[in-house]
Amino acid sequence: MNRAAAVVVVALSWLATIGAASAIAASPPAACNGVPQVTDPVGDGHHTGTDVTAAWLSEAGGSLQAVIRVRYGTWRPEHEDEPITGSEYALVFSVDGVRRYVRLSAPLTGPLVYDYGTWVGGGSFSSMGTTTGSVTPGVEQAAVIDVPTSALGIAPGTRLGQPIALTIDGRAANGDPHWVDKAPGGTDPSDTAVGADYVVGSCGGGTGTTGGDGGGTVATTTAVEVTAPSVIVGGGMARVGGTVLPAREGVVVHVTISPAGGAAGRERSFSVVTGSDGSFAARVQVLETSRVRAVAETIGSQTATVTVRSRIRVTRRRTSAGVELVRVQTWPALPGKLLLLEASSVEPSATRITRLTRRTATFVIAVRRAARSRYQIVFVPSSDRAERSVSRSFLLAPTWRPRTRSH
Repeated sequence: MNRAAAVVVVALSWLATIGAASAIAASPPAACNGVPQVTDPVGDGHHTGTDVTAAWLSEAGGSLQAVIRVRYGTWRPEHEDEPITGSEYALVFSVDGVRRYVRLSAPLTGPLVYDYGTWVGGGSFSSMGTTTGSVTPGVEQAAVIDVPTSALGIAPGTRLGQPIALTIDGRAANGDPHWVDKAPGGTDPSDTAVGADYVVGSCGGGTGTTGGDGGGTVATTTAVEVTAPSVIVGGGMARVGGTVLPAREGVVVHVTISPAGGAAGRERSFSVVTGSDGSFAARVQVLETSRVRAVAETIGSQTATVTVRSRIRVTRRRTSAGVELVRVQTWPALPGKLLLLEASSVEPSATRITRLTRRTATFVIAVRRAARSRYQIVFVPSSDRAERSVSRSFLLAPTWRPRTRSH
């Protein structure tokens, strides 16, 4: 058998195994208004089969279903060396303040398993029973999991709040998970980013009763979308906007901007009112990597992340005494470190701790002794408040000599 034929046999065998364990879905049900409640960058999960790109709740198929889309749907674990093998794909959401989940578990061999229950936190899932679902193998394909509404206390008008998608590829002997992705966000399930709320029965322009984390006061807003720039270089003003659905004028939207690192005391909030088309917008100053979320009538948007990339400018001059003065300006003015690095070295020739000022920070590094060479300045903001920046290389050739006493 040639190699091409062998590949075909393996692929057919794999598809047969998946098909025996679970239905193969032709395509997942569409997201409400065509917008998933959860979106996530491609590649932030380190395995293609468990790298989440989007997730959403849908009733397009006639019943409530959860959809988890990945970069490449294999629906099998990639870590075959873990003490406990198997990949897991879970969509977590709040119902009446309780974090519920639906999950697909894919063992190395054997049938796929779908279950539901309570997410205790971290890698702990307290199962309440099994459910059904389907998968589609291939590029940008999805798992579809049926949500048992009665068992989870879900009815029309219930708000399914703050959804997140979690994926695991294998566990340690003690059950600790090998996390691959948390969407939206990075890989840590404690990351504060969340997806947009979903009101059961609302898709298609209807209204629902909502409040808290499911049931209570009447609200006409069924979805909120928020937009913000993904990257700002040097910090500055950013346009934060979005839309409420159904679109209508006069809805008060509360926008919160908080540090991505979760530091207390730097959170800001403001309110805007929607126009006749249901849109809202405001310009805000963003000087560090931040999270943005909008809430209208208790319905929240997905968390948007605005990444700030620092920038620096370097000038230099030599004094009459032969000292090289390296003048560095940083934007935004954040605490951190300035490192003077020889172009061919990883060890800094000089380090300076920066301080926080109003707009820009200016520092001078006096270089008296250094090899004639090309150097760079690296600015490393503290606590990941912005991405680091590196200057262009420049030549330093200090000629300073200490004075000698004459006798």
